[in-house]
Amino acid sequence: MASSAKDIQLRELKDTISQLKTMASEQTELIKSLRLIIDEKSSHEKALQEQVDYLTKKLFGSSNERRSEDIPGQQNPSLLEEETVIWEHTRKKKATHEELFKGLKIEKVVIPLWKKNRSVRYAVRRWF
Repeated sequence: MASSAKDIQLRELKDTISQLKTMASEQTELIKSLRLIIDEKSSHEKALQEQVDYLTKKLFGSSNERRSEDIPGQQNPSLLEEETVIWEHTRKKKATHEELFKGLKIEKVVIPLWKKNRSVRYAVRRWF
């Protein structure tokens, strides 16, 4: 009987070992899947953080079009090899008032005001 009790105990230990091995393999698979999920979440978080940084810079940053740092995906104009030539021209001078109104007939008219209407206060009250 002693040997049969030892056999029973040995079978129970073997069953326990096989159960522990299956549990360990299941936990290993679970850990791998959780690591994949964590990697996906961290890459998504990184993309969102980049978007927040860009929008924050756009909203609160300087409004100057010249930027000190390079924006990814944008060409640096200093690296371009070909030169662009812009057609040059000269502008005419703007005409003065004397030149614009040169041929107009000028007529000076003096309009007399009543004595009470000669003050500046009356004119300001009257027009505003």
